Amino acid sequence: MLTLGAKQADTVGKLLRGRLLKGKELRLVSNDISVTLEPTSTTSVKTEEGAVHLQLDETVVNELMGNLLPKEGEIRLTSYNDLIIQVVKTYIKDQDGQVVSTVG
Repeated sequence: MLTLGAKQADTVGKLLRGRLLKGKELRLVSNDISVTLEPTSTTSVKTEEGAVHLQLDETVVNELMGNLLPKEGEIRLTSYNDLIIQVVKTYIKDQDGQVVSTVG
């Protein structure tokens, strides 16, 4: 399961077209883990300590692009059952740490 903030889900969906469909990888990095989305002819997932490599074929990329929206929920792909995307709310905070907006 890959968890994304709602604000980031929309951006990642748009970046997939500009990166993977043009033969380039897309890397998502947090404090704990690095997720690399790579274009390939056969979809698979490879994991190692602190890193996940999602090798995605064009069908999966196109399905993700259509489903990664700034809306809280779970995305289950029909084109690849081994990947679930959990989209969670993104809380936008001001300089004092107070939530001023919620996405998702």
